[in-house]
Amino acid sequence: MALLDQSRAKVPRNGAGNTIESRAMLLSAVEGLFVLGEHSAAAEFYPSVRDLIRTGTVCMGWIARFTPM
Repeated sequence: MALLDQSRAKVPRNGAGNTIESRAMLLSAVEGLFVLGEHSAAAEFYPSVRDLIRTGTVCMGWIARFTPM
């Protein structure tokens, strides 16, 4: 949780031009929080994940993760 708090600035901002790194950080953070049972914390990122899906992103191959559909 401390690592996420330190890296929160790297998570994408809705409606902004975001980097691939920030998008990967978002997906990794949500997955990690879910696996740790921190479902409420993961849910806080829902608007950002929804925004990511709107970009047409369906997977990020280098981390082998898929965005929720």
